[in-house]
Amino acid sequence: MSNVMDLRTLLGRVYVGKSNGNACREYFGLDQMQISAQSPLVVKFPNDAKTMTTSFFIAVFGDLVKRAGSHERAHQWLRFEGPYYLAVSEFELHISTVLEFQRHPGLTAIASFFFSRG
Repeated sequence: MSNVMDLRTLLGRVYVGKSNGNACREYFGLDQMQISAQSPLVVKFPNDAKTMTTSFFIAVFGDLVKRAGSHERAHQWLRFEGPYYLAVSEFELHISTVLEFQRHPGLTAIASFFFSRG
């Protein structure tokens, strides 16, 4: 089974908000995909994509990054195709944010907001 999330099929070029991230996760059936280093999730962005907020990223990919547990494994499990600035700067920041929340349980109020599915 191919693990592909093709955001080029959606309208819009700005990916924002926890509720939109949850809707995206559900729309593409991310929870039913078997994702690993051997079967990574390929995320395709339109070439004219503008940005993705941390809240959207965490809603869509937070659980996967937490399971991966490190930058190295997250990059093995997630493959981003699209504009360079998204794949390099924004995704690195978002992956780091997820991993920091995981490493520092004292951030529970903030982490629970981002990691809850409501």
